[in-house]
Amino acid sequence: DFGRENIEALLASGDEPRIAMGVRWFAEDFGEDGGTAKRFLALAKDAPDGLVRLELASALQRIPLEERIPLASVLSQVVADADDRQQPLMIWYGISEAVPAFPEAAVELAIDSKLPTVSRLIARRLAEEIEENPDPVNDLLTKAAANADPGILSAVLTGIGEALGGWSQAPKPAVWESIVAAGNESDSPGLKDRIRELSVLFGDGRAREELLAIAANLEADPGARRSALVHLLRQPDVDLLPLLKKWVTDKVIAPEAVRGLALYEEKGLSAQILNFWTRNPIHRPVAIDTLVSRASYAS
Repeated sequence: DFGRENIEALLASGDEPRIAMGVRWFAEDFGEDGGTAKRFLALAKDAPDGLVRLELASALQRIPLEERIPLASVLSQVVADADDRQQPLMIWYGISEAVPAFPEAAVELAIDSKLPTVSRLIARRLAEEIEENPDPVNDLLTKAAANADPGILSAVLTGIGEALGGWSQAPKPAVWESIVAAGNESDSPGLKDRIRELSVLFGDGRAREELLAIAANLEADPGARRSALVHLLRQPDVDLLPLLKKWVTDKVIAPEAVRGLALYEEKGLSAQILNFWTRNPIHRPVAIDTLVSRASYAS
């Protein structure tokens, strides 16, 4: 233990590497202490150098959940960090758990942030729960459309599109027609394309062939592939079985494929599931659930 007094001396040293080390040790030793988050917040407001900002972003994961978004909001005001490879992602890692817990504050952060990556990832996380909790997405879209910076709406729509990448259909946000109208007035072809793609999801939905293509695409976003397969399994046609048997060895969607096998009964499938059980200790509960779903598999 370096001692709080010595760490405070580092923070007051005026030397960037020393201040950065002080932030790291302070977070490690006193992250959960009352007042630590406020200390970091005051330090962030002093517009510290890049190394110190990076340590403050890293410290987000060590302070109480309810204190993370206020600190992230200050860190997200540095325009120079927008193109940085690490800082926006470090901020996101620090607030990822806080976003669903405090959606209203997360919406404000997404709108006020000068870091498009942070805005996009917040939108993505909120949109993942659009079926259970649509209000934050509605609020986010309303405020993004009203914001003077068109980049905010673009980042928000990109994040929502990523969240729904493998969905066949999603509930249409109450404010969606106003977003479509804003897109019609926009000069950005990219923005119009995003709105057009999402309108398909919020309308008749994606075609089954498109979902199959997403699930089978090894280069596609892993979350989108998993979502696509989950939505395909809502209507488990016979032609899906050969693909499931193939995807049992897929590193990304194998668990979903094994769950899907519970919807079918075919001689030899239980042996394939047992092989999956042997090769994948982490996902053994998935194999067990499938094996006990049918009497023939269970035996």
